[in-house]
Amino acid sequence: MITRVRAMQFSDVDAVYAIECAAHRAPWSRDILHDCVLVGYDCRVLAQSAEDKSEHSTVIGYLIARYTQEGSAHILNVCIAPDFQGKGYGQRFLKHFLKTLKRPGMKEIILEVRPTNPTAIHIYEKLGFTQAEVKEGYYNDVQGIEDALLLKKVL
Repeated sequence: MITRVRAMQFSDVDAVYAIECAAHRAPWSRDILHDCVLVGYDCRVLAQSAEDKSEHSTVIGYLIARYTQEGSAHILNVCIAPDFQGKGYGQRFLKHFLKTLKRPGMKEIILEVRPTNPTAIHIYEKLGFTQAEVKEGYYNDVQGIEDALLLKKVL
């Protein structure tokens, strides 16, 4: 199998939405995912194929980020399909993304993560992220309200 990162296409939104629903207890809607592609956010997928042909690939993960004029990248959503978690795909995907940010004017990258997601926190810390602050009541879903850890990496 060949695994590669490519730009998310509108045709990927259904697969991304299926992963979103399988992996998150408060998933983004299909419309939000579609709009992220539409407005030009940096939307990428991690796809696997038997051959080096993206038209026959299976999406196994995705990442959505936006950029500010001040030189900050904000990862809004990143996820690996549950069947592929724990196999190193998430860390490799993030490493690939971080390499693309090494360019003039890019100063930092930030993201939010649930404190109850130690696996993700561990990956982010291995990649050099540190806790910048706690955002109280950031997540609100059927299981209640939860804070978010704002993690930051200086580039």
